[in-house]
Amino acid sequence: DGETYENSCMAGTVGVSVAHPGPCGCLCELIYDPVCGDDGETYANSCLAECAGAAVDHDGTCSGQCSFDGECGDGEFCDHSGACDGDTDPGHCAVKPMICTGEVDEVCGCDGVTYGNACEANAEGMGVAAEGPCDVMEDDEDVIIIND
Repeated sequence: DGETYENSCMAGTVGVSVAHPGPCGCLCELIYDPVCGDDGETYANSCLAECAGAAVDHDGTCSGQCSFDGECGDGEFCDHSGACDGDTDPGHCAVKPMICTGEVDEVCGCDGVTYGNACEANAEGMGVAAEGPCDVMEDDEDVIIIND
């Protein structure tokens, strides 16, 4: 039944037989939803943290480093501001702002879209590539973001 009993007699009292000596292993779903354990280790999900004997300290990775949004907790995004390349440069998990001012201080997002300010880009889950509006030129193979 997946439960660990002190001995075979205790298992027998609930009508189960011993599968093997020693503690039972953990049965966790293979879902990647990273959490940081209270031991400072990042686990793929809360079940695996509990199996290792760690309580969940917070959602997301412990180091705060990430390659993509799925590595961060709810309401967070993987901010690659400046580098914008998750394949080669790790980002950090950042909270998506809930409220932004109407201040106009245009920035170019990592997606090549011009946002009113950095807060608005971050609220959309987007890092900032550069200050100022985006100028986008397309060549045969790539989209190049130029910021004057």
